[in-house]
Amino acid sequence: MRSYAGFILADNNLNPEVQMTPQRKSRFRWRQIVLLAIPFVAIFLMFRLDSRLEKTSPADPNQDSGQIYPLDSHGHTVYLTDQQNSQRNGTMNKLEVAFFAGIVLLGVEEWLSGRPPRALPEEPSS
Repeated sequence: MRSYAGFILADNNLNPEVQMTPQRKSRFRWRQIVLLAIPFVAIFLMFRLDSRLEKTSPADPNQDSGQIYPLDSHGHTVYLTDQQNSQRNGTMNKLEVAFFAGIVLLGVEEWLSGRPPRALPEEPSS
């Protein structure tokens, strides 16, 4: 048996049996957990941001304070200032990118984990 990059390879086989070592399985599992957490944390933060703005903003527009930008959240409209609205939009855009990046990275990790290792160079015969 030979080992290569955390894989155990069977000798003298054109199509080697590939098995992950326990250390590689553990690292792979933790990477999956972290990558899976990214989209869930992003969604949680999106809902948390809208919930906080919904609780702290007025339900009626107020021209004097500049709270004229509507935020409709499930049929309940509140009004934000220009600064709150632009900060919310920027934060939401970043969280959406984090959500999709987490999904893509998880897919890439799954794809890479299923690939066999690169071919090993042949050892010279003695």
